[in-house]
Amino acid sequence: MKKLPIYISLLLLLTCAKEDSQNPNTPPSDITKQYTLTVSAGDGGSVSTPGGTFSSGTQVSITATPSEGYSFSGWSNGSSDNPLSVTLNSNTSVTANFQVIVNSYTLTVTAGEGGSVSSEGGEYEEGTQVTITATPDEGYEFIGWSDGSTQESLTVLIDKDLNISATNINLDASKDGYGTNGERDKYGWSVFKFDDMDNDGIDDIVSENYQDGNYNGLKLVGNVWTKWLFK
Repeated sequence: MKKLPIYISLLLLLTCAKEDSQNPNTPPSDITKQYTLTVSAGDGGSVSTPGGTFSSGTQVSITATPSEGYSFSGWSNGSSDNPLSVTLNSNTSVTANFQVIVNSYTLTVTAGEGGSVSSEGGEYEEGTQVTITATPDEGYEFIGWSDGSTQESLTVLIDKDLNISATNINLDASKDGYGTNGERDKYGWSVFKFDDMDNDGIDDIVSENYQDGNYNGLKLVGNVWTKWLFK
């Protein structure tokens, strides 16, 4: 009977020691690690969360929202998913990237009869400058572009859909009807005056060009002995 108190005392001592080993010294393998997620947005947009501290293995969903005039171009980790799901297994930083939306427009270039152009146009981003050149065929002369320019090489700024055409005149054909005052040939040329325009003692032929019955401002001055000159 004297040994019973000793056994009870030992049992109580062992029970207390077991409780002390579990609280507060939990084994390292049972501790949940914490990681930091840092989320930022580049110029032109925002993100749904700035991040925070999360337990290992936590999945966090992040959404990138572009501002007006911008589009989402991807994340700094190479992903283009939106929203992006991130699993925290280490401290992580991710940035949403955005880009300016660039409008594109169509340039259409047409070579008139009797000539060619260096480019027929195409699709270009807004703000692009495109140079086109008109080259008249033999026997023709370049008059100008439909936008009013008279330079053979024209540089256009793409800020909308554009249609540009080159106009050429057939100098030889314009002389087909010069002997009959007031009549128009098949190219629209009409001789309206004979006069010595350059004071060389030879009467010159002045011819105006009409298209669809309307005088278009094109005039030729010349004579039967010299090449016609565009005025």
